[in-house]
Amino acid sequence: MDLQQQPEFFAELLALAEALDVELSDRRMEIYWRVLEEYDWPTVQRALAEAMRRKWYKFPQPGELVELIEGSPEEQAEMAWQQAQDAMAVVGAYRSLVFDDAAIAEAVRMVFRSWSEACLLERDGPDHAVKRREFLAAYRAARQRSLPANAGYLGSLSEASHVSRGLSGASGEAGLVPLRGRPHIFDRLALPSGEEPSDAQG
Repeated sequence: MDLQQQPEFFAELLALAEALDVELSDRRMEIYWRVLEEYDWPTVQRALAEAMRRKWYKFPQPGELVELIEGSPEEQAEMAWQQAQDAMAVVGAYRSLVFDDAAIAEAVRMVFRSWSEACLLERDGPDHAVKRREFLAAYRAARQRSLPANAGYLGSLSEASHVSRGLSGASGEAGLVPLRGRPHIFDRLALPSGEEPSDAQG
């Protein structure tokens, strides 16, 4: 959101407070603004509307509104798994990629050791359910850690082969493309230009 949308945000926040019979100070509204201003206004507006529909008996904390936008930790992990599965299907082991959400890449490394190993996972194979559970736990753990700026990068099989032979590996060109799904949740991923993720594997 930007400052031009602040009056509308405060008006919606006050409407929610009135519905719950709560008085909001200017200081408290500023706190909500600082927490939520990183999201676009339509997304915040939907979260406030959802809070109104839920008939809470207390005014939601800023973190509860963020959870309405981003989902619970469990929902976030499930969506991360879906996006990892999409990337496995579209990118494959022979191309490198960069996840904007570095925790996805970190979870892949924790569970599979490498991107190429992850791409070997068979959707209907005996290990699929086990690896899914391991990924969900690894992703939640990765979200709690401070990751380096390049942590979202996963190298291809050919790049790993070049490195093992002392050569400089170079992957194919990658372009940022939007992924389908809820806004603000892992919403962009580096995939080969012109390609979109397939329907998520379970």
